[in-house]
Amino acid sequence: MPMTILLCTKETLLQTTLSFRFRKVGWVLKSVSDEAAAKKALNHSYPDLAIVDLHMPDYAGLDIIQMLRREAGAEFPIIAGSQLDEVALIREALRLGASDFIGKPYRPDELIIRIQKLTKSISAPVLE
Repeated sequence: MPMTILLCTKETLLQTTLSFRFRKVGWVLKSVSDEAAAKKALNHSYPDLAIVDLHMPDYAGLDIIQMLRREAGAEFPIIAGSQLDEVALIREALRLGASDFIGKPYRPDELIIRIQKLTKSISAPVLE
């Protein structure tokens, strides 16, 4: 069964890019753009991991991290993404329950490695 990843972002180009890239390694990407859609996605089936863009209007990314942590539990892997110079925001995301952080713009190979590490999956190769 393929790994399912929930991507929380409003960036359609990022959704398209990661969907294409993850499909190449056998993963399924579900994209949502707000907290309500993320919660609804959890009602249908739990993903294996979530990537939450912190750079959304009103810092909704922090709210999504808190909701995911409440709904999915302490062991659910969450990767927060933001600009590297937003140290206070990154620190808050980690404090609220993000498992890891990745700087934007995302490098797909690095993101795949981080996902593999957090899910303890080495089945998907990093593509050149």
